[in-house]
Amino acid sequence: MNIKDYDLRKVAVYVLAGLLNSQKNIDYYLDKSYEKGERVEKFVLDKIFPRLDYLERRLILHKYGKEREPDNLFVADILSLKEDDVKKIEQAAIKKLADIKDDLESLINNKH
Repeated sequence: MNIKDYDLRKVAVYVLAGLLNSQKNIDYYLDKSYEKGERVEKFVLDKIFPRLDYLERRLILHKYGKEREPDNLFVADILSLKEDDVKKIEQAAIKKLADIKDDLESLINNKH
């Protein structure tokens, strides 16, 4: 699937999920094969943004994951999130969307 198939709100939720840890590079949690990292990736992929193409995910995380201040949530919190928590994160992401909306639209429109 293409990023254009998703609305920017969902993109923002994924970006926010990528910002939840401030102590390690997000690549560590998405690319390393160890139990916690796999669980984090499984949560993000299953609950937040299930069909986003790998390269599109990497592009978004590369552009935003290292430049934005993280929220006060950490990886341990991701592992225990319930559906209500996901909705709260989504609401926080909607607020963050104001910051990144133009950049995301540019990224999506100029992808090719």
